[in-house]
Amino acid sequence: MTDAAYETLKEKAVELSRAVIETRINSTGVSEPVVQRQGKDRIVVEVAGNENSNQLRELIGTSGRLEWHVMVGDKTYESPDKAKEANGGILPAGTALYESHADTDSPTSTWYLLQANAPLTGQDLRTATATQDNTGKVAVGFTFNVRAGETFRELTRANLKKRLAIVLHEKVITAPTIESETGAEGLIHGHFTAEEVETTVGQLKHGSLPPTPHTPRSPATAPTPGAPPRQPGPPCPRRAPRPPAPLL
Repeated sequence: MTDAAYETLKEKAVELSRAVIETRINSTGVSEPVVQRQGKDRIVVEVAGNENSNQLRELIGTSGRLEWHVMVGDKTYESPDKAKEANGGILPAGTALYESHADTDSPTSTWYLLQANAPLTGQDLRTATATQDNTGKVAVGFTFNVRAGETFRELTRANLKKRLAIVLHEKVITAPTIESETGAEGLIHGHFTAEEVETTVGQLKHGSLPPTPHTPRSPATAPTPGAPPRQPGPPCPRRAPRPPAPLL
């Protein structure tokens, strides 16, 4: 890749990131937010006051792929070492550990053992909305595209009563139980607050920021600050928050 092509691709990625962040911020209903470029590769966000500041930071800070993974077993673990210990010292083939997207005030973490393969991603999602379940409690509704709807139907049929983790930025944001075979439309419900539902809807709708392109121009590359470690089991070297909420 030439330097000119690299800079063009980087420019497009940063501008798309700015647009995605702006859409995320606007989805919360804050008054007159400002999301603008600063220099070549920085984005500045300004909002009036500090209302919902934690929610805004959460929406802005989650920048990885949105994926659906079937959970292996029904146990969660306190650490990667505990997970390995429970599985004979090594993770089962074709699995990966993902940490929960825990509250920042929580002193502990929860780890989920998931199937490494993600049959569905954020690219398959058409809509996500705040709604209610049949008891009147707040819930998260979502719709996949037609092709993904068939995939989701097969996935739920084959994994009834198992938990299906939704992973954003390589962290589990929720892991509902599959209650029935479901097609293109689904509902996540449980012990949610209205704010938690809105945050989850925002994460689903605007989950994936485009990656800023990079090219290996030197022998050493610094890791991304704050990136969570991966704990894959063989033979997949490339590749787990609250009580489980049922998926209807």
